[in-house]
Amino acid sequence: MSETIERPYILHMFTATPQMSPFDVNMAADAGYQVIVPYCNVEAGMVANLTQDAIFSRGPKGVSRTGIFIGGRDVMQAVAMLDTARRAMVPPFEVSVFADPSGSYTTAAALVALVERHLGKQHGVELGGKSIGPIEPACTKRRSPIAQVSCSAKPIRCARPCAPMNS
Repeated sequence: MSETIERPYILHMFTATPQMSPFDVNMAADAGYQVIVPYCNVEAGMVANLTQDAIFSRGPKGVSRTGIFIGGRDVMQAVAMLDTARRAMVPPFEVSVFADPSGSYTTAAALVALVERHLGKQHGVELGGKSIGPIEPACTKRRSPIAQVSCSAKPIRCARPCAPMNS
């Protein structure tokens, strides 16, 4: 009777930057991945091939112990890489894939959790079921720093008319 050897947990880490963030590598190790492989200077055209190499070599059972992490500094580039990796998968060869360039998604999630907790404690309001309206072009007048908050590269329009900054 032969013994079955469990496959190791492998995390493939893609980044378009010259090096993978040591922070992200440490988090992967602390999360329990046994093999962590960083791929640096990854170009958009390389993502599908890297993804398919990672999934097809593990077999349908091994993919449950395989993950892909997309790091880097550019949020939009990471989203494009994430979409490419997802499209490269063919059932049943599908793995978990997660992007968190410069910790932007996990930081944003932590902020939302804190806001939700504060709203619940202070105002009895929950965020569940709420939505935010569409983002519109920014006003062109000078405005206070609070109105300069932005998502991606486009500033959002002020909820009320922009007030000139006091000089």
